[in-house]
Amino acid sequence: MSHDLERKLVLLTLLVSSRYPLTRAEIFKKLPSYYGDPKRKAESAKKMFERDKAELSDAGYDLFAEPMESGDYKYRLDKPTDFLDRNFLLTQEQAQTLN
Repeated sequence: MSHDLERKLVLLTLLVSSRYPLTRAEIFKKLPSYYGDPKRKAESAKKMFERDKAELSDAGYDLFAEPMESGDYKYRLDKPTDFLDRNFLLTQEQAQTLN
């Protein structure tokens, strides 16, 4: 359970600090220890990402998926500065400490 919270915090931090919307592939590449684990099947990582997005949305963080021509989506937070400063950064180690 604590690893779930850590992963969501790091995902939230990435989306807040990003200057542009990110594709799922970009998110997985930037957070390899959470979504890019070679021991985890790609479909399992996608499902985990979908759960994380839904839970962050349920917690009040409005995540938007902008459709692309390829059929994929780019993800961003709506008005990230409303709840976190864009310079807010949380490293993996800091997220683990919060647990």
